[in-house]
Amino acid sequence: MDMIISLNSRLIASLSSVLRLSHAEMISATGITKSTWYNLMETPDAIALQQLLAIANGLHIPVRRFFYVGKLCMVEQKDDYVVQPYQDCYYDAGALQEYVSNRPDATWRKAAEATGMAPSRLRNSLLAMTRTPVSRFLTVCSVFDIDPFSVLIDPNPEKVRDDHCTKPGASSSSADIDALRRDVSKLSDTVSDLLQKYNDLQQQFNDLLRNSDSHVHIAADPFPDLIPDDD
Repeated sequence: MDMIISLNSRLIASLSSVLRLSHAEMISATGITKSTWYNLMETPDAIALQQLLAIANGLHIPVRRFFYVGKLCMVEQKDDYVVQPYQDCYYDAGALQEYVSNRPDATWRKAAEATGMAPSRLRNSLLAMTRTPVSRFLTVCSVFDIDPFSVLIDPNPEKVRDDHCTKPGASSSSADIDALRRDVSKLSDTVSDLLQKYNDLQQQFNDLLRNSDSHVHIAADPFPDLIPDDD
């Protein structure tokens, strides 16, 4: 795979504010215990696939939306995440096992070397017999060079959106760069306006100085702190 897919842990930690729901409401919807829930909010990077799917299905957020591509990690608004009608997402351990069985270069031992685990423990984890941390799952997908979403199944249709942030694989960097360029342009206009005002004030002061018969000493620059030195 050419693209790097990462967990959006910021979204997980921000669910309460994004969805405008209390933690109690989300705990009830997901079936995750209270103590585990608060631990996940504090350390979202440690979340397991089983817990992530419980959150996705309980809150009706397609599981793809908990991931991002590249370096740009964003947290958006409720309407960007919640889907109605919603189809449950699930983990297809059989698809992963079939992939490993049919690819001689994709062995549990090879993946175990990348994760620092015994091959049998890694296999049990990735086949969802035991807890499957999302970080471990993504590492194994990278080692096997497979699309995570061929195993972590999200049957929900992609949401039509007004910007370029649609899903993993469709980067929003172009839209963000355009927004930054607009902001820089506005700042440049503001600076130019301030410089013009400064020059106008300087000219008015010089005119007053030339026309004044006063013998009071006046500093050559009446606004010494307005424009900083180039240094």
